[in-house]
Amino acid sequence: MTSTALTSSGQLKDLSGPITDPSVKPGRMALDRQDWPAVQKFCQKRLRANPRDHFGHRYLGLSLAAQKLPDRARAAFEQALLVYPTEPVVLINFAQLLMGKLETERAYALCKLATEVAPGLPSAWILLMSACYMTGRHQEAVAAGHTGLAMPIGLEHRLLLLNNLSINLRDLGRMDEALAASREATRLSPTWVAPYMNQMLFLLSVPESSAMDIKAVADQYAAVAEAPHRAQWPRFEKRDSKPQRKLRVGFLSPDLNSHAVMYFVEGLLPQLDRRQFEVLALYLQDAEHPVTQRVRHHVDEFHAVHGLDDAALFKRLTSLNIDILIDVAGHTSANGLGAMARKPAPVQVTWLGFPGTTGLTAIDWRITDSVADQAGAEAEYAEKLWRLPEVFCVYRPMIRFPLYRYQPAYRVRPTPALANGYITFGSCNNLSKLTDGVLATWAKVLAAVPHSRLLVEGKGLEDSAACDDFTARLTKLGVSSDQLELIARNPDNQYLTYHKIDIALDPFPLTGGTTSTDLLWMGVPMVSMNGASFRSRISITMLHALGHPEWIAEDEAAYVRIACELAQDWEKLNSRRLSQRHRMETCPMMDEARFTRHFGAALRSMWHQWCAQTQFPTDPAAAQAALAQWGQHTWPAQAPQVSIGPGQVISLGEAHQRLQAMTAQALCTAPREQVMAGCSEPPPITHPDWLAVLDWSEFLLGSIPNEPLALATLAELEHAHGRTDFAATYLHYAQEAIANHRVNT
Repeated sequence: MTSTALTSSGQLKDLSGPITDPSVKPGRMALDRQDWPAVQKFCQKRLRANPRDHFGHRYLGLSLAAQKLPDRARAAFEQALLVYPTEPVVLINFAQLLMGKLETERAYALCKLATEVAPGLPSAWILLMSACYMTGRHQEAVAAGHTGLAMPIGLEHRLLLLNNLSINLRDLGRMDEALAASREATRLSPTWVAPYMNQMLFLLSVPESSAMDIKAVADQYAAVAEAPHRAQWPRFEKRDSKPQRKLRVGFLSPDLNSHAVMYFVEGLLPQLDRRQFEVLALYLQDAEHPVTQRVRHHVDEFHAVHGLDDAALFKRLTSLNIDILIDVAGHTSANGLGAMARKPAPVQVTWLGFPGTTGLTAIDWRITDSVADQAGAEAEYAEKLWRLPEVFCVYRPMIRFPLYRYQPAYRVRPTPALANGYITFGSCNNLSKLTDGVLATWAKVLAAVPHSRLLVEGKGLEDSAACDDFTARLTKLGVSSDQLELIARNPDNQYLTYHKIDIALDPFPLTGGTTSTDLLWMGVPMVSMNGASFRSRISITMLHALGHPEWIAEDEAAYVRIACELAQDWEKLNSRRLSQRHRMETCPMMDEARFTRHFGAALRSMWHQWCAQTQFPTDPAAAQAALAQWGQHTWPAQAPQVSIGPGQVISLGEAHQRLQAMTAQALCTAPREQVMAGCSEPPPITHPDWLAVLDWSEFLLGSIPNEPLALATLAELEHAHGRTDFAATYLHYAQEAIANHRVNT
């Protein structure tokens, strides 16, 4: 469930050296003081006088980007490249803008060109490494890093090169080198927080490291990021401390997009009780995604807070009067911990993003469960632990394309061994988790199961050198190359690769997160190794929730034994596979309504604790008595609600009425489409009435997955457009949802 590590590049402001053209002196002075409106005005004036003016083209796009005018900046950069196609300043700054928009391939091409036309420019190599990281070209990034570090460079450039080198080494599984580069950056600049964050991420995958090792680095981070601000923390004396009042709850994250954490956040947002909570999304990225648009629909307020430094972000968060602020990133890319270290909300929480402590005492609570964080784990955290009663998160599949969840291609298929004639073990985890110890254990599994194969899907395996390196590691352990199938990660194949895997092998000590839930939902059983701390127990808590603790190994011998037992009886393996999705969708891991009640109750209890401390700061007995009294208040169960727009929530009954009326209208005004003879594809959905039906069905399913009327309506829509296989699948899920509802009630 961890995110990517920090990357750093920085804008390129100047290459010119001493001023030789006195006419540009005002622009250079404005550039030096970062007066971006003045730079913009100066550049535009020069370009009006001379459409080919070099200074104007070089800096107009940068000035517009710095003022958060991305569309105008893009147009300026494009025009500049038409006139000066190899201008390094334009190439680098345009690439920076494109990376913020997640247009990574074009950004990579621009960075690559910048290193070719200006090979002596450290910023070009730094940004190329960032682009390589984002596009999975880690081998090339490492080579670029060594090129840059061999140049005569200043401290700032050396730090950025070391930082970007370390994260690319990490994704190649070269953990010792990654840690060495990051520690060198810390030695050179002890007050720079990025290397501390990276070291914590790297240590997660190092078998010899412990949770206390990670906490030690977190404490170093806190000494830099938090300690200087503790004396200035707000006291919130004027904040209303009524225990049962409506609370403003903010989710602070850079990942409200297609990121892995959204598989565990989107199911929570729409159903949080709006009688108790106003829900705010605080987005730390520039690029938006269809997931981001759905988040806008799911919350009462959406605030774009990207591009602010820690002090400015703290000020912005404080102005929103948030009662409970929830970090959903931890020590991962573009997080807001630097602002939270200054205490912008009276109650602060961390959840999901990072499987360890933030190190910040400004964060009061960490949400977890009693399986992931067993009794005694408190010493590993700066935060207090709030253990939810069942599981620490709730999973929703297919967040990139929600309706794919119900399409035929993603239904569970028979275990592939029945057709292949051999067992395929598999892993689709980040390659940095696949340490030598993990691979040695997997080699023993392959040796113990005759004719078995290992499929590994991972980012970076499109690089032949990376494939050769990975194959060589396994060959040394006795695994022949013809037993391996290496697949480059392709988002278009998400979930589909699991059709090729009979049994999943979970890495350790850092287990799978989203990968584990994905494969379990696709019917694939998983062998996982037990561990001592949260990072090693993410999959463990999932298997407990699913009801399969027998797939959890206590040591390597048990890991091999469990894998062999699963591989012995193919018919049993197939039967288990075909029934596992139903088991997954009805267990606590996917019961969104139940989880949301637990999560809301936790937030209310955290608020009660703050109220008690505020009202009775010197009387612990009175505080405990108040907590006991407030805890007796119960909130009646909330009826299901449907998010239809930012801050707009209606009842399920009203949503049903609207959908039924829309469907009746579409059936009257849009005749059923007939698939013409010779046409391989059914007609597209184009009629506005049917498109409205589609939108409303998605609204319902976005708030309440498997909602029967929405699924039945989609079956009607697909049937009306000649897609009988899709219609049948939707109808199957609708009938299954009705049956499950009857059983549950």
